[in-house]
Amino acid sequence: MEKTISGDERENPTQSRKQISSEIAFSIAKNRLHSKLGFEFENFDLLSAAKFSTKRLLLFSCSQSRTMSTGTDETMDRLFPKPQRKEMLRSTYVMFDAEDFSIPDPLLFKKNIVTAIEKEGYRGRIKINGYFGLKITIPQDLLDQYLEAGIYSKIFEGDRVARMNMMLVELLFWAMSHYPAGTNVLIITKNQKILEEHKVRDIIEALAVRDFYFAIEHPDTFFPPAACAESSELFIPIATRKRTFDG
Repeated sequence: MEKTISGDERENPTQSRKQISSEIAFSIAKNRLHSKLGFEFENFDLLSAAKFSTKRLLLFSCSQSRTMSTGTDETMDRLFPKPQRKEMLRSTYVMFDAEDFSIPDPLLFKKNIVTAIEKEGYRGRIKINGYFGLKITIPQDLLDQYLEAGIYSKIFEGDRVARMNMMLVELLFWAMSHYPAGTNVLIITKNQKILEEHKVRDIIEALAVRDFYFAIEHPDTFFPPAACAESSELFIPIATRKRTFDG
């Protein structure tokens, strides 16, 4: 008897191929980083890592709402550790997870990000990438505004897992291109469970002891809902995040 294949089932093979391709890319990048830095990601012991760098590993927990205003007032705590003199020129890699999320004023968004980083004493290069999924509907003129603001848009096919794999691939290659010099990495996402994904957690833990500083923030931190309402009808959910230092 011939089996009837639904529309969803017909789409699954394509999604599976995209996810498998992203898994292969991630595996290749991970192996290359292992060859260069000399460590494995799997079974990485966070407590052992903390012994090497107790004050540089950032921990994240939910707390009261914090936002940065678009003016001169600031109501947020630090993103990264206070830099020593030799660390002031550290580069910062900003990864904006924009799969189903868009900012109507990319220039203001970037300005707030750069201002927050510079106020912390960092004067190095700041690279900002926005990562989109194909399912998102975003006007070309808005993508052009992102580019004009200095936010480079990257569009990945596949589901959330495949897209996250490719984001991690880019992070791994960023780490390889800068090691042994450490950098700052700011991940901007509305996914409050991002650290529950073992690949993300393992990579952050492993790189944190190689002198890479990490911060994870909701987009509201740099583009509050009030500012969004003035520029667009898009709704941006409020997040609650706070960073503390271990040790």
